[in-house]
Amino acid sequence: MASRTLIEAFADSRRAPLLAEIEKRIEAAGVTHVYLQYTCVPGRVMGKVVPARYFARFAQKGIPWANVAAGGFTVALSGDLIGPEAVPCSEGLLVPDLTTFQLLPWDTDMARVICDHYNAPDGRTNPGVAAPSDPRSNLRQDGEPSFLPDSGNTGPIQLPIAFDSGR
Repeated sequence: MASRTLIEAFADSRRAPLLAEIEKRIEAAGVTHVYLQYTCVPGRVMGKVVPARYFARFAQKGIPWANVAAGGFTVALSGDLIGPEAVPCSEGLLVPDLTTFQLLPWDTDMARVICDHYNAPDGRTNPGVAAPSDPRSNLRQDGEPSFLPDSGNTGPIQLPIAFDSGR
């Protein structure tokens, strides 16, 4: 499965009914916050915690996100980026993959959802397409992880939770 564009992600006919179901689950469980998770390039799970009452808005429109965060870059006190090939500090969108929504059994007022990274729809470079720094999108290219043909691995692999496509 190739990566979807931002327009395709929001136009998915399954999105509205799934969001309605999630809103009911949030209400029934008394969830107060949702952890919007994503994976940075080095593989660390990162995210933003948002009040549950705003989750539907973020699910429908995405949440602004700085592309530099996904690269695992650090900003020096001088304001310069530290890391390989500094990228512009452009804005993108985190879009919740609603199929990955889960209530957290160890923290009953929290839930989590894994997000996909997209370039901003009004961005200068590749507007509305999956960000090149999105590990989940990169793994979905052509339906196969791109590293398998080169590595010769044919056995089963286990991916971290952040790469769970929920499908």
